[in-house]
Amino acid sequence: MIAAAGLTFLLLTGGASESQAPAGRLIGRPDTVEGVEVLPRLTGDGRAARQFEHLTGALDDTGAAERTHCMAAAPERSQWSRRVTVPMSGPRFASLVIRDVASCGDTPPSATELRMTYDLATGDTIDWSSVLPPDLIEPRDQADTLDFVYEATVRSKALIAWHADQVLASMDAQTRANCEGRILDPSQTGGLRIWLDAERGGLAIAPALTGQGAAACTQSSIMPTEELRRRGAADELVNAIDAAHRDRGWAAHASELPL
Repeated sequence: MIAAAGLTFLLLTGGASESQAPAGRLIGRPDTVEGVEVLPRLTGDGRAARQFEHLTGALDDTGAAERTHCMAAAPERSQWSRRVTVPMSGPRFASLVIRDVASCGDTPPSATELRMTYDLATGDTIDWSSVLPPDLIEPRDQADTLDFVYEATVRSKALIAWHADQVLASMDAQTRANCEGRILDPSQTGGLRIWLDAERGGLAIAPALTGQGAAACTQSSIMPTEELRRRGAADELVNAIDAAHRDRGWAAHASELPL
């Protein structure tokens, strides 16, 4: 089971000159344990590739430790799996969705997800404030500005309003009644999860809700590139999404990426 958002680990540091090198591409790696997918790596041997390997390797290590702990409880009655999907594999930016499903002995089954987005030119997790305009992304709390963030959520009244317009109309009356307040009230969420979705051609948005009944309220919406461009998103981000959409730059499993 993935550690809770906010778990921290130290990022590598490197020289600025290397971070300006052309972005590498994602490559898949064969799974070593059945049902446990490993995260991709980045081509090259510069700072970006090393940083990306450090971050994704830490997630692989966390998964291995969680699986070991789960299976030790009662091996004959325990299962632990990980699926890694790649909503966008480049160019320049990549997003991964990491879903862990655990059933450990007599503990009720559980599932957790991380949605991670990376700048392949640096190997770091993306700084959304560098590619989205101020009216789409609000300043981070001090805790969110640390370079140790495991999975960062964002705050944005504009994105909440956009998301609500897209998803509430598609809900049945009962679901809408249960979800509308939770989606529109920022105090009821842990912020927004956003990531890049090449297949759907835009920025994916979902509230980071927890607790009873949250699953029904966490469907995602897409802000397409035309809207991102109109609102002032960076050309490098919008052009990358358009290129990935055109070139089918996504994968249902990380192992489907070129090796």
